[in-house]
Amino acid sequence: MSAQTRFETLLASARVLVDHTPALSSFFVIPSALDFDAREPVPRPALEHLCKETYDVAEAAGELVANVNAVAPYAEWRLSYTTDEVGQKMLDTYAWFELLGPKGHFRTADARWYIGYWGAGNYYPWHEHEAEEIYYIAAGSGRFAREGEEDVVLGPGDTLVMSPWQSHAMWTEDSGILCFVAWRGEGLGGVPMISKGSMA
Repeated sequence: MSAQTRFETLLASARVLVDHTPALSSFFVIPSALDFDAREPVPRPALEHLCKETYDVAEAAGELVANVNAVAPYAEWRLSYTTDEVGQKMLDTYAWFELLGPKGHFRTADARWYIGYWGAGNYYPWHEHEAEEIYYIAAGSGRFAREGEEDVVLGPGDTLVMSPWQSHAMWTEDSGILCFVAWRGEGLGGVPMISKGSMA
């Protein structure tokens, strides 16, 4: 199976997940015409953990999780941050790739969909961005904090929305977490920025 076919299969499973998850389907309109961009694969240390991870998977996301594992060797995995910003442990145990978006494996200016993985014992420091964001927990669990809100522990099938420029953070404990993440609104081409004082 070619890399493009693997990504097309993953995209199809993401579309099904969105269609059958009200919190996701009400968040945006699924882009229709998408051109595949054969981006060069970029591996990251976290992939070793991703491929061996044993965690609870959301019933609705079984196909998505399986297809993420299938495309993992072919994806352009990114990190966003530097060691000075987040510490080496986070860089070794997390990675993400843009399934569709301005610089995604499928190109569109209308939305941005990510697949993100954070391994066990990971702290994702307080950060913020202009675009509104929704997390869908495909597998695993984590504790999420949002500025002005109480912390919540999310598990398979749960969703959480972050408002534009709302600072937020996340912790994992005994297992990793695999998330389907989407942005909408202004700032689709932007990048997340570490909030001041987040490493304290």
